Amino acid sequence: MALTILAIPLLVLGVLTSPYTMQGQRCFTVGLANKGGYCFEQGSHMPETIKYGLVAASFVLLYAGRRQIQRRRDGK
Repeated sequence: MALTILAIPLLVLGVLTSPYTMQGQRCFTVGLANKGGYCFEQGSHMPETIKYGLVAASFVLLYAGRRQIQRRRDGK
């Protein structure tokens, strides 16, 4: 169950992250925190990697948490 709970903030953070280009740099910002973006060099795929990596990690944790709950329920 802890894995499932841990996955929820990662999923929300991944959904609220938006990559964009500004003055020749690749940046991303989190939707609710307007502290400015975090920028990388032009041509960098890091903003997309962070966004989709967070979503992928949350789905992996959700799946692992689901399996953990099923094993406990089955008594294994």
